[in-house]
Amino acid sequence: MTFRSCKSLSPVFHFIYDTHRIKHNTPTFYHFFETQSIANNSNFTEKQAFTISYLTKSCRLSLEFAISTSKKINTKSTEKPDSVLELLRLCAFTEKHIPRLISTYPNFILVDPERTLRPKIEYFESLTVFNVEKVMVPNIYYTLRAHSVPESHIGKIIILKPCALMLSVDVFKEVADAVKEMGFDPKTRSYLLVVSSMLAISKLNWEKKKEAYMSFGWSESDFNSAFKLELLCIISSKKKIRKVMDFFVNKAGLESRIIPRCSVLQVLMSKGLIGKDVDVVSVLNCNKKVFETRFLTKYKEVTPEVIKAYKGEVGFQGFNTGLYDNVESKMRVNGRYAGNSRELTIWCI
Repeated sequence: MTFRSCKSLSPVFHFIYDTHRIKHNTPTFYHFFETQSIANNSNFTEKQAFTISYLTKSCRLSLEFAISTSKKINTKSTEKPDSVLELLRLCAFTEKHIPRLISTYPNFILVDPERTLRPKIEYFESLTVFNVEKVMVPNIYYTLRAHSVPESHIGKIIILKPCALMLSVDVFKEVADAVKEMGFDPKTRSYLLVVSSMLAISKLNWEKKKEAYMSFGWSESDFNSAFKLELLCIISSKKKIRKVMDFFVNKAGLESRIIPRCSVLQVLMSKGLIGKDVDVVSVLNCNKKVFETRFLTKYKEVTPEVIKAYKGEVGFQGFNTGLYDNVESKMRVNGRYAGNSRELTIWCI
């Protein structure tokens, strides 16, 4: 594939470069000479020494930046990085642009040049200078920066989700404002993820999916809390949402089986009788006899409260830290007992 013209890409790349530049000193002959001793330096592993040498010689990073960057990435081969650099140079990146790009986004040098980088560049190539100046720039300067979104986060959405920034200025601002009103902090990584997720769905589809959740008794507050808990829940089709919700609410026994068991675990954890590394999925899936033997019969004499919890007489208030991470950020449960059916269900959708 041959790009139509490097000049057509330059305005976009220069905009990104100028917007996200960092202070960087181009390596001198002294730096290159100094890297020769890195391989013999006991402070660096063989892989790190190789990476530092590549970053200074091929990417022209200063020794200081190469050392700090080598702590974030490791490369065993130059094949993929060489292909990335070749593609960047083909697309009008100069020896001044490349080190600053790699210093800011170290993993960039390890992306697949054909499957990941080339499609992004082709997209940028399709943009006109007019679109960049009249759409992308206002969305960044007058919306994201107005909300105090960190420069590093803006840089990532430019690289990973550039199409989101090319939507109508009014639409982009409306969604960005709405996400902020939902309680997402613009300074966090999740903010732009939510913005891009909402921009990928039409307002009509958004409302239909929200209605699907609310048809099972959720309030709008429940829906917003669930969305904060698992951002991708809104990506699933309306059909899948209804199917999973129906399974948990009507077939799996959310109120009669899952919440009582979680209440028992909550009591035992609070007493220090079981660790927070318990396999929750396994506990929820085991049969009644196994669960009762393992968690009721064994502990009822020590803490009779487990029986009350199992009968639903002890409200489930949510697990504390530790357990959530153990199930890959899929089952965090906080807040009121009435809201826990929402939180225990959403991770499966």
